[in-house]
Amino acid sequence: MESVFIKEKNGIRNFFRMLWRAKLPYAGIVLYVAVSFGLTKVGISTTEYTAKMFAGYVDFTTIVMPFLAVTVVSLVVGEISQVINGICKATIDRNMRRTVWEKTVRLPYGYYSSDNPKELISRITTDSQQVSSLVMQVFVGGITGAYSVIMTLKKIGSYDNKLMLALLVVLPINVGIAIIVGKMQFGIGDIVNRKRAALTEQIAESAENMLLIKSVGTQMEEYEKGFGRAKVLYNKTVLNSWITSISAPAYTVSGMIQFMMIVLVGRSFYSQGAISLAEWVAYFAFANTISNYLSGYCGDWQTFKSVQGATNRISKLLLEEEEDCESGEVFVGLEGDIKFTKVSFDYDELEIFKDLSFEIPQGKITAIIGPSGSGKTTILNLLERFYVVKSGDITIGKTNISILKLKDYRKALGYVTQETTMFTGTLRENLQRDGKYSEGEMLEACEAVGLSHLVKEDPKGLDMFISEGGMNLSGGQRQRIAIAAILLKKPKYILLDEATSAVDILGKDRIFNKLKANLKGSTIVMVAHDRQSIEKADNIIVLQDGKISGTGSLSELKKSNSFVKELMEDTE
Repeated sequence: MESVFIKEKNGIRNFFRMLWRAKLPYAGIVLYVAVSFGLTKVGISTTEYTAKMFAGYVDFTTIVMPFLAVTVVSLVVGEISQVINGICKATIDRNMRRTVWEKTVRLPYGYYSSDNPKELISRITTDSQQVSSLVMQVFVGGITGAYSVIMTLKKIGSYDNKLMLALLVVLPINVGIAIIVGKMQFGIGDIVNRKRAALTEQIAESAENMLLIKSVGTQMEEYEKGFGRAKVLYNKTVLNSWITSISAPAYTVSGMIQFMMIVLVGRSFYSQGAISLAEWVAYFAFANTISNYLSGYCGDWQTFKSVQGATNRISKLLLEEEEDCESGEVFVGLEGDIKFTKVSFDYDELEIFKDLSFEIPQGKITAIIGPSGSGKTTILNLLERFYVVKSGDITIGKTNISILKLKDYRKALGYVTQETTMFTGTLRENLQRDGKYSEGEMLEACEAVGLSHLVKEDPKGLDMFISEGGMNLSGGQRQRIAIAAILLKKPKYILLDEATSAVDILGKDRIFNKLKANLKGSTIVMVAHDRQSIEKADNIIVLQDGKISGTGSLSELKKSNSFVKELMEDTE
């Protein structure tokens, strides 16, 4: 059973660090505080005039007219205060989402492969929105409330200092209740947050893979999994409601006790002649105001603990190490052979490579082949600097790629993965993600990879709609589009991770011929399994168990390498 009384090491510090990074609208907050301070003074005047009228003073000029004036001012200032509050909350929501989203896109690729990125949906949408309520209701509200309490106590003290001291003794009954309930809400808030994220993850994953689910007939299994997580979230939400409702009866009882004590104290001072009737009525109203503020503080404390639990993962996310895309050496262009020199790399403490060394010649097509799990894709990921090597060097020419400005370095490469996905939008937008190209250039690229019929058949041409993930296209069409984008970009170094695996035999021949013709001098590194792709390579690297078992041309390796010999025989 998950405890609602959880302890979070450095939680408070991380929480406030998160608020600092959110760039709060300080000018708006200061304006709101100033207006609230003015509203407090107007409210005190309104209470005093009201007390005098209850005491029987109804002079039109000195009592009624001023009462009407301060009431109107109070209403106007109150509305202005609410507008400023709303603008500040909306600004905080925007800035918080921007901060979390910016952090999300700056996280290294390793974060997404080791953590579940679908949980980030809840971090960016639901959780971020709670921060504005926390800031404006709890923190800023605490400042304005404290000022109101001080000014109200000062006013009561002007009647009689003993009366103010007696009131201070009576009021703090609710504090103990708030501390206990707030601690519980912190824990249950974090639990509800995590269960909601788990449900979001399940729904997103199932919706994304609905074709697979239906093809294997597991709709009901997926329904049960999703409903199971929804049920867990329901149970935790109900528990949260119970914990919240516990405070209500306790506050009611303590409020009744406070009310009776306030009445008795005020009545005692009035009966002794220490205060007038109007002052006694004002004291009663002021005492109730302070009591409400204190109850509000108790509620704010619970809100603070609850939201702190809900946003706990946001603060942790913002502490994650991010990629440095801007620093590093600026380069004009990449030239030379790719060289791995004694490269060692571990993934989640699992050793992938140890002292791996090989060379990829410039301007050639090099195929990396080997059994599944041998580390072929990892080589491409290290070249893309998705991961940092444990030791060793990766160089292009004489330049160590680790010292280059990451943003520019990646733009200089072309990378096509096996599981090619598209962004929702148009074909034109997907082709232009790496730059702006003319209509003719894009049509020529589509022709080169065999997409002309697709463009011509759609009445919108290059503006044809592509659904989320390119689900309205076949796997081969998605791969052709990705390669067309490479032809447009014309990078000097191209990484292909089984980039033509879904393309038919004739289509593969056409694509490789166009790559060679249109990208002369470019270095192509491809992970391949099929005979047709391997035969297009000028150079082959055989990778087995994280080690190089052979390099050379296909004809050489068919004689000297057992894996290549067996592979080519099996595919004949």
